[in-house]
Amino acid sequence: MRKRITRRKIRLSERNLKNLYTICITCCIIGLSVTVLIRVDKNGLSAVQTDISSAKNSLKDAAAVFSNQENFSEMPDISKIMEETYLGQTEYVFQSNTNPFNDAVLPANSQTVSSFFGFRNDPFTGATAFHSGVDISVDEGTDITAIYDGKVTEVSENDTGGKYIEIEHPNGYISYYGHLSSSEVQIGDDVSKGDVIAKSGNTGVTTGPHLHFELKYNDRAVDPAEFFDVYAKN
Repeated sequence: MRKRITRRKIRLSERNLKNLYTICITCCIIGLSVTVLIRVDKNGLSAVQTDISSAKNSLKDAAAVFSNQENFSEMPDISKIMEETYLGQTEYVFQSNTNPFNDAVLPANSQTVSSFFGFRNDPFTGATAFHSGVDISVDEGTDITAIYDGKVTEVSENDTGGKYIEIEHPNGYISYYGHLSSSEVQIGDDVSKGDVIAKSGNTGVTTGPHLHFELKYNDRAVDPAEFFDVYAKN
């Protein structure tokens, strides 16, 4: 004899529905946060740092929502939660896809790079070390120019970088010019792109005359090749 199989209808209480809805929302937010974490855009390390902070804030917001049971007296509006949580991140992604140095000029009349941005074998110790800029091959005494409009924030010297200049630009970036022989500007000077700010040299720790050029955003070094194609590895 065949057994008759009785199908039972599964009924969920209002409480179970709310719990299921909560789990679904949590999974969505965690998934989006992970996606944000693995995205690397034009701003390199700076972008990753900003993404991690945004992801942490998103999870904190989610925890605050789900820990308060009063929020579930009525079903939450998931579209509103997502819009409020990720609207700022969307704007950030949009801004980062544009080149903030679209009409900038090169810091020196040379496109020859002797050392690129990133990890390399240190020429003095032989150990693997991070190189936070690009070394541009130029003769000593070559004109060094401001890549973009800005204000001179540092004119100084140290054992490693030798004589150097830093310029803060309106787009939030800071440009750094190192191993100089002399400077043509002072702290507080306003400069325009293309202005001669210094002469190249061989000061600090070097293997020969060159310009060490850096770009920084939110106190993090970013690869100049992201904005200046001539400084990219072949």
